[in-house]
Amino acid sequence: MPNYKVQYYEKIPLDLKTIEVVEETAAKAKEIAMDRLDNQSGVGHYTIHKVVEIRS
Repeated sequence: MPNYKVQYYEKIPLDLKTIEVVEETAAKAKEIAMDRLDNQSGVGHYTIHKVVEIRS
């Protein structure tokens, strides 16, 4: 399965962060990343910036 890098901003737009997810599609990777962010303590409001496949 491909690896995807899901980039997101927390409260400050200049604070770009990344989560790496292994899933079959970019849409599924985004969904999994959002679930992780929703369940992670200390992460409030966030905005997904983009989902990029990591080429190996």
